[in-house]
Amino acid sequence: MASETDPVIIGDETCRVTLHPPKTVPSHGLEHRMDILAGPFRGSLDVYCYARAHFGFHKKLSALHQTLSGDARLEGYENLQMVFSGDGKGHIGVKVSAYADHERPIVLEFRISLDQTAIPQILRQLDFAFIRDVPPEH
Repeated sequence: MASETDPVIIGDETCRVTLHPPKTVPSHGLEHRMDILAGPFRGSLDVYCYARAHFGFHKKLSALHQTLSGDARLEGYENLQMVFSGDGKGHIGVKVSAYADHERPIVLEFRISLDQTAIPQILRQLDFAFIRDVPPEH
C-alpha cells in the first residue's frame, strides 16, 4: 500500500525514474528529487513543477490504463518530460527526457517499457506523493 512518504517508481531494476515526494507543498510549485537509472547511467537531480502538474497527468494516465492506447504526458516541469504511450495491447512505453536545468543544454533521454499492470501502482503512488496535500485551485 502506498503512503505519502513513498516515492513514485516508474520502471524496474535496470531502467527507472523515481520521483521523491516534496518536503513541503507550497501553493505555486513543487521542488523534489528525482533519481534516474538508465542502464549504466544513474544520477539524481532536483526537479521543479507547478503544484498541480500531477492532477491532469493522473487523469490521462488513468484513461490510458482503461483504453491501453494513446498518450499521457507529465507536463508542468521545468526540467523533466515524460510521455507514456500505449499500443492498445497492454504494452506501455515511457519516453523520459531529463534536463540539467533550463539554462544548460544537457539532456538525458531514454525509454522505459512497462506492462499495463504497473499503472495502478503508479497512480496510487502519484495520489499519495503529489496530489493529496496540494491545496485546491482558487
